[in-house]
Amino acid sequence: MKKRFRSMAALLSVVCLALSVFPITARAGSSKTTIDDSSFAEKINNTIWNNPSGDVLSQDNKLIFPSGSTADTRLISKTAVSKNDITDEMLHAAFQVDGLQIPEGKSFLFALGLRSIESLPGEKGNVELQFTNNGGIQAGLIAYEASDSPVVLAAPNAVDGSSISVELTLTVSQKLTVNVNNTVLYDGPLSVSGEGRVGFLQSGGCQAEISGVKIEMFSYNTPENVNVSENFDNGTMDTSRLSCAMIKDFGYYPCRISVDEYDGNNVMLFKNSGLGYIGTKYQYSNFELTFDVPYLQRAEVYSEDFQLLTPKSSWFGITFGDEYMDATWYDYDYKSPYMIYFDEWSQIIDFKNNFQVLASLGETDHAFFAEREERGFSVRFAVVDAHVEIGVKWLEEEAFTTVCEYDIANGQTPTGYIHIWGSEPNNFAIDNIVINNLDKNAQIVETEYKEGTVIAPEDHVYEKAELTFKAEDPASDNTEKGFNWYLLIPCAGGVSLICILISFVIAKKKKEVA
Repeated sequence: MKKRFRSMAALLSVVCLALSVFPITARAGSSKTTIDDSSFAEKINNTIWNNPSGDVLSQDNKLIFPSGSTADTRLISKTAVSKNDITDEMLHAAFQVDGLQIPEGKSFLFALGLRSIESLPGEKGNVELQFTNNGGIQAGLIAYEASDSPVVLAAPNAVDGSSISVELTLTVSQKLTVNVNNTVLYDGPLSVSGEGRVGFLQSGGCQAEISGVKIEMFSYNTPENVNVSENFDNGTMDTSRLSCAMIKDFGYYPCRISVDEYDGNNVMLFKNSGLGYIGTKYQYSNFELTFDVPYLQRAEVYSEDFQLLTPKSSWFGITFGDEYMDATWYDYDYKSPYMIYFDEWSQIIDFKNNFQVLASLGETDHAFFAEREERGFSVRFAVVDAHVEIGVKWLEEEAFTTVCEYDIANGQTPTGYIHIWGSEPNNFAIDNIVINNLDKNAQIVETEYKEGTVIAPEDHVYEKAELTFKAEDPASDNTEKGFNWYLLIPCAGGVSLICILISFVIAKKKKEVA
């Protein structure tokens, strides 16, 4: 039977099993984000805040708006508040303002509903808690249904300006409650949505110290993307949905990442390659990724004269929430916010969380990297509302076994590109990649199949050779033998020893002459 029919049947089986074994209740990429004093403990965290002018400072666990501030001196969250179907409350904020100094006619404010990280006071959609100086500090609340068209929700009221506490709650039904110094300033409906970013803004010349910050917000992200089903049957890859690159060579011949035949099927083969990946062309929030690994080199292959022909494959991993699409160096280390990898001891490791071992399968029925195993296996990786589930199974098994699951520490569902990485050396194959968008009200777009190849280093020469996957017959792999760079190590050591001996003899001769 042709591979595509087997794949369709397998896919239907996996989907049905996933629905029963892995119940999914996706909530449209919604996630809870908490911003507190840790976001500026030592310095202002620029992944959380936008500090457009760079004037806002961090000092003694406080945000400092210094003297000489201007209308550009502001701090705005990079996460946007949005409606959700998880809870009635989509924003709760509390903070303390000390040392507030406001020039007459100017204002210092906390705003929500900001449309961008560069927003200014008075823009459409803004809801602004304004502190002004009218012979004393006063607090009022204004909404902007249109730019520079204020709607007064609460007229200015005098407050104790020496130390001001603020607590604010916004519900999905657009009800806003504002307390200033434990007194209700406003409790009623909004004529604007309140969705958007939050931040501290001013009209200029204001000084303030902000502390005790705790802002809890729900974001709701459903990026446009595609469902992916790639089995390489066409002898190539659909580059309208996926990309693939070998970032560096490894030094054994043949060294490549390419679509090749293995066991009667076309697969994406990593053969003696260096660092490389398969990645998505679109960003994802809630998603499920499954793929097969029909071939994995679990032991080194030597020739009859003990030359290493095929190295044992190293780890492979999955990154998600990536901000980039095309990776260039060890980007999983520097640019990927989350990475899970499968190592040579059949462990599943949380790379970004101090190499925490999520599952150790070496002594279980799913020891995927054990040398005693020669069969292929499948991986299931799902992210739903900041909850991660990882499952594995042998190819001949019908159901995935959940081997680990955890919640992302900040409670936020990341949005970004997905990559499947291979370390160096790579000797494995990937097949039947399936990515399903699990967002509620998913925004699925259509793409036309685009045939493409793997990106390789500029100086890399792709030369095809007959491939042998049978570890028990190393002699048949002799065509793959290249220059053994590791031989340079003992050679270099020998040269160094000779140089030392020569230097010693010369020094001795000089001493005798003297």
